[in-house]
Amino acid sequence: NERDQVIGTWKHPLTGREYGFFYDKELLNASEFDWLDMLQAIPRAINRDGVVVGQAQDTAFVMIEQEYVSKQTILPDLPLSWQEVNILDINDNLEIIGTAMNGTRKVLFYAKLLIPD
Repeated sequence: NERDQVIGTWKHPLTGREYGFFYDKELLNASEFDWLDMLQAIPRAINRDGVVVGQAQDTAFVMIEQEYVSKQTILPDLPLSWQEVNILDINDNLEIIGTAMNGTRKVLFYAKLLIPD
């Protein structure tokens, strides 16, 4: 992105387990998503402000300023019945697209993130 931040994944050569990572050139810092390590967080996209979206097992996650934010906080209108929520992409206007399971049907959704002050 414009802040020289990069997200991605790498696969451990011995276990085959996939890990997400975040790199910030200004801080010269690369880190795995330790705060979600047990959930195997996989980042999907990053916008110009460094907001990262992705999936951790069967739930979506959002990371702002390298801090995890609950999807209920930033997506309060998301139906509670939706399972396996996955955020696929984010733009610079904080608009996202994703998928979710609604019963036995997979649905595509669009939403705008509500970032807390």
